[in-house]
Amino acid sequence: MSKSENTRLELLNAIDRILSGNTIRIDAKRGVSAIAVEEEANLGNGSAYYYKDVIEKIKQLKSKAITKKQAQQNSDVTKLREKLANEKRLKEKYRDEVTSLKEQMSLCSGQYFLVTSL
Repeated sequence: MSKSENTRLELLNAIDRILSGNTIRIDAKRGVSAIAVEEEANLGNGSAYYYKDVIEKIKQLKSKAITKKQAQQNSDVTKLREKLANEKRLKEKYRDEVTSLKEQMSLCSGQYFLVTSL
């Protein structure tokens, strides 16, 4: 194999290690980026840009990660909106109960009840 093919394979192997979380040279929590792949492959800065297919793969993986993150955020927002709607419903329910009880108290305020114990 030529040196160019070896470098391509190193970059692709680095991408796979980053995705699996079994990194050697970088933090496993680090996301996929050209710099992260180059560091994981132990190559110099900018060396990945000589391989357009590697850069395209990195871009696709990043866009998938962004889409997944946005989906998670949308899910979180939906859950929060549902919780807010439920809290509004409960607040209205309790407000109606308070109004009803105040009306009952105002009707009973002129009357005195004698409570006797047996």
